[in-house]
Amino acid sequence: MIQATIFKSNQSQAVRLPKAVAFPDDVKKVSVVVIGKSRLLTPSENLWDDWFDQLPQANFPEREASFQANRESF
Repeated sequence: MIQATIFKSNQSQAVRLPKAVAFPDDVKKVSVVVIGKSRLLTPSENLWDDWFDQLPQANFPEREASFQANRESF
């Protein structure tokens, strides 16, 4: 696991990312998602689009249509 350093810059916290996990040079702003004690940084312009594009495509097997059971009405 790669670790980063948190430091103070004036009255704010800043994160120094190692080169191995740095954002591309064209990323100027990030969005911060708070998940409990964790913080998730994502480029603001694409937010979740790139993340979802990286997921493997769902490959659901074909199945026959099921019949609807006759049920007693209320």
